[in-house]
Amino acid sequence: MRLHASWLAQRQMPGYKTRCGRRCHAQADRDRRSGGPPIQRLRTAHAEFDWPSIIGFRNLAVHEYFAVSWSIVWVTATEDVPTLRSHVERILGEAFGSG
Repeated sequence: MRLHASWLAQRQMPGYKTRCGRRCHAQADRDRRSGGPPIQRLRTAHAEFDWPSIIGFRNLAVHEYFAVSWSIVWVTATEDVPTLRSHVERILGEAFGSG
C-alpha cells in the first residue's frame, strides 16, 4: 500500500495502558497455547500484506482524524482497498469455503 511511510512516521500514537484482570490473563494463556491471538496468527499466516501500514493507516484515520491527508485516503480507497479486498476474499474462501 502506498501509505507514504514518511507521513505515517510523522504521526505517533500514544501508548495506552490497560488494566488486566483475571479474564484477561486467562485469554492470554489461551492465546499462548493456541499460537497467539487470532489477529497475530492471521498476520503470521499472511505475511505478504504490509500489516504495519494497514494498521497504522487505520489508527491514524480513527484517532487522528483531522491530521489525515485526504489525497492519501483517496488513493488508498480507490487503488489499494480493491486489491486488499480481493486478497481477503481469497483468504476467507480458503478458510470457510467459497459457498
